[in-house]
Amino acid sequence: MNSGLTILTVEDNPSDLFLLEHMLRSSGLAIRQIYSTFTIREAITVLAAGEIDVVLLDLTLPDSSGIQSFIHLKPVAQRIPVIVLTGMSDTNVALEAIKEGAQDYLVKAELTDSLLAKSIQYSMERKRTLEHLRVSDERFNAVVKATNDAIWDWDLVNGKLFIVGDTYKQLFGYDFVNSYPPGGLWESILHPQDRDRVLGKLSTVIREGVANKWEDEYRLKKSNGEYAYVHDRGYIIYSAENRPIRMIGAIQDITPRKRSEEDVALQQRLKQQQITEVVLGAQERERFEIGQELHDNINQILATSKLYLDVAIEESQPRPELLVKSRNNISMAIEEIRRLSKELITPGLNDLGLVQSIRELIRNIQMAGKMKIRLAISGLDENALQPEQKINVYRIIQEQLNNILKHAEASSVCIELNKHHEQIRLRVEDDGRGFDPAMRRYGVGISNIMSRAELYNGKVEIDSSPGKGCRLEVILNSK
Repeated sequence: MNSGLTILTVEDNPSDLFLLEHMLRSSGLAIRQIYSTFTIREAITVLAAGEIDVVLLDLTLPDSSGIQSFIHLKPVAQRIPVIVLTGMSDTNVALEAIKEGAQDYLVKAELTDSLLAKSIQYSMERKRTLEHLRVSDERFNAVVKATNDAIWDWDLVNGKLFIVGDTYKQLFGYDFVNSYPPGGLWESILHPQDRDRVLGKLSTVIREGVANKWEDEYRLKKSNGEYAYVHDRGYIIYSAENRPIRMIGAIQDITPRKRSEEDVALQQRLKQQQITEVVLGAQERERFEIGQELHDNINQILATSKLYLDVAIEESQPRPELLVKSRNNISMAIEEIRRLSKELITPGLNDLGLVQSIRELIRNIQMAGKMKIRLAISGLDENALQPEQKINVYRIIQEQLNNILKHAEASSVCIELNKHHEQIRLRVEDDGRGFDPAMRRYGVGISNIMSRAELYNGKVEIDSSPGKGCRLEVILNSK
């Protein structure tokens, strides 16, 4: 591989060109080759054809003059240092070329071989540094676009905030790209309900000077008036005296995630509301049924007893048969109240145990002689169950047996209860008249069963058809 510099001179004055090439040869620079052109057009052709390390450009040429000479050359010399050669009268133009991206300018009348060598070396070094910065900036911008974060740089000493790149504009609509927004903009677009909290927390972190990281979530007003949920985080830079002087951070739009969380929370609230409505409805129905029992049955029995006693009191001669009837009616009312109480009061599961309470429930139903009930329990350790779990299992069985008594006209029922791994499995099957689940709307009883199953992330399955009975399966997760 050849070593040494390849230099392009763009100079139309033969004497100036001769002097320039002589100085290059005398400069002590390792030069491999010197190309010379008289016009911008020729220079562009040379630059496009091969590798040039540095360009020495005269601004006054046959096909171009002044700053336009550099501007024409600039597109093909983006990564090559260009040194402008100028006369005393056009130094202002040379300075303008520097602003446009030229690395240096030299006044021809003051040119020496050592000055030329230094200018070339410094210009190449500056160009390499700028190229490294350009590559670093491209890499940084690529990372910014990949993360879709809005980067900001806050000068804490002067209170100036700089917006890096165009992501801030893309996310929030404000036309600030690599620029300083008006002072106080960020504070003004914070959501009123978040402003004091966010500013207070940020001020405390900066003031205390014990941490170099800050982050928060808040709502930021976009240019269209809508609010975006953002996650903002920053890194604090301290001076040698441990004073905060700068803060660099990134804002991420987390609106989709927040909206999703809000939707989930709303669904949970609606679900809980539905469960509450079912429970309240069941309570109202239970009160209504209790009222009916008290009015139509117990109240009538007691009213009749009162009538018998009134007659017995008014009669001049004792009427033992009326007293006997009154006593029998009062006994009957006591039994009815006892039966009603058993249905309402949660059984003493901690005393009797779940299995014994279920057997007692079955025994009371079978005393009426309307249907036979078979109970099969396996793998169930009552000591491993919470009291609430026992109550829910008991209530589900009680609810389904009441449903069967009221609607099924069944002659036999089979109840299977077991525990498999971490699941409690219950199956209640009857030989009643059944129904079409697709045509029938579930009542309060089934709704209560479903609500109890949901408390343990369980599920309920119902299989029934007209004339073929009904099978209820409930699975409760015991943990």
